[in-house]
Amino acid sequence: MPIRDYPFIQMLPGGKPSLRTKTSGPKLWVRLENPNARKALLCLAIVDTGASHCAAPADWASALGIDLKSVPAQRTHTAGGENVYHPHRVRISVLGIKPDGTADEAAILQTSHDVPIHFTPRLTVLLLGQTGFLEKFVLTIKYLEHKFSLYIPTDSHHKKTKKHKR
Repeated sequence: MPIRDYPFIQMLPGGKPSLRTKTSGPKLWVRLENPNARKALLCLAIVDTGASHCAAPADWASALGIDLKSVPAQRTHTAGGENVYHPHRVRISVLGIKPDGTADEAAILQTSHDVPIHFTPRLTVLLLGQTGFLEKFVLTIKYLEHKFSLYIPTDSHHKKTKKHKR
């Protein structure tokens, strides 16, 4: 299902979401899941086109039933400098949004299975990066309207685009 005109969301002090913001960017309510342990977390994730991978705070792994020590730490260089991460795989379900800006857990808009994710000690939020997530979508950001859209191109859409370009 396409994700159309998803509003920009900002978390206010005290953890209350706000849709009336000009300072925020694209964020999605998601359910981050470890299907093997049948554990999940609800969170507001940043759509980060500059991130090569999805990344989550390392301290979230235990809540998902993931043992970080089961996979050796690896080193990486990010915009924040050198860092370590533990690679794992998760399921990410994009959720709808209620008029008050909170997640609509009953409205699953799209699910990505077997997404590679880097659990990183210095993070405090979920970053939705290119590999395993954004690479599947066409992303349109309407900064002046404070909303964005994501959709998976289909073969029929691809054929129409090719035909139109001729």
